[in-house]
Amino acid sequence: TYDCNNLEKEHSILVTQLNKGKKDVYDCVIKTVEEKISGLFFVHGQVVASSGIASLLLPGGRTAHSRFKIPIIVNNCSTCQIKKGTHLAKLIEKAALIVWGEAPMNHKHCFEALDKSLSDILSHINPLDNNVPFHGKPLLLGGDFRQILLVIPGGTREEIIDASLNTLKIGMPIMLLRNLNQSSGLCNGTRLVITQLCDKVIEAKILAGSNIGHKVFIPRISLTATKNK
Repeated sequence: TYDCNNLEKEHSILVTQLNKGKKDVYDCVIKTVEEKISGLFFVHGQVVASSGIASLLLPGGRTAHSRFKIPIIVNNCSTCQIKKGTHLAKLIEKAALIVWGEAPMNHKHCFEALDKSLSDILSHINPLDNNVPFHGKPLLLGGDFRQILLVIPGGTREEIIDASLNTLKIGMPIMLLRNLNQSSGLCNGTRLVITQLCDKVIEAKILAGSNIGHKVFIPRISLTATKNK
């Protein structure tokens, strides 16, 4: 359903704008697609949008959970809810490349669930590929590990978040992970830079979007853990 002619023109323009590092990645991935061989890539870049926002940056983009029917609660036995012969299964079969942004923000069980499901729905193509990650389907992962919260061995969720907040400094770039006020540009994925730190609020300046340059106040929310007696 895409306009291939317009996409080819846009592609030709965008390729010329790639720097050497990006061009190297592009050439490597495209070679894998054109030669129809397996490939698993990870691009470590300064990704600044959350999964929901990132999915809107590409025409027809979807979140991984939505596109691959990944369960919200996952464990080491989880699989994607994709049945053989369905429209989605056929779409995945025809796909030359899967691009998954914000990969570090997802639990490893999400990738394991997709790996198992691809082996199932694509097993009729080449059973030997069952031993290849994602059944040989080229997969490009992207993300920035600097978005991950601090590691506190044995720490609770509250302790990890509190420790991360205590590392904040004026001039530090931050990103919202919740929708606070969409009309003011404070939504999931908004990029800001800290301009002032107060006891109850954080003053920050929006770095992108229609509200770029606006100063906003983000309330500090105290987190406390409760235990059932």
